[in-house]
Amino acid sequence: MGLGSIFGIVDKTVALIDKAVPDKDLAAQLKNDLETLREQAHIVALQTPTVPWVDALHKMGRQLFSYAQLIFYGACVAFDITITPEIVAGVSGPGSIYNFVKGKGK
Repeated sequence: MGLGSIFGIVDKTVALIDKAVPDKDLAAQLKNDLETLREQAHIVALQTPTVPWVDALHKMGRQLFSYAQLIFYGACVAFDITITPEIVAGVSGPGSIYNFVKGKGK
């Protein structure tokens, strides 16, 4: 579960508290506890060690798939290999699936 998921759950829970808890003092205390949870989750996320080359590879995923496709198709042209629909599906499929799973991005 990512940090965005935790924040989304906290936001939904705060909205639910506003609707479901009639005692305003209890509601304020619950919201305060949730805000503390959000801050702790953020601190833990910032302290999580990462591997720089893995982060770079992840950030360059779309570009690497695109470059690999360009190189492959260029090699096909250079070596006079017929580009069939099956080859296009096989070469473009992984990059397309990666883009679909990863989503739009920021």
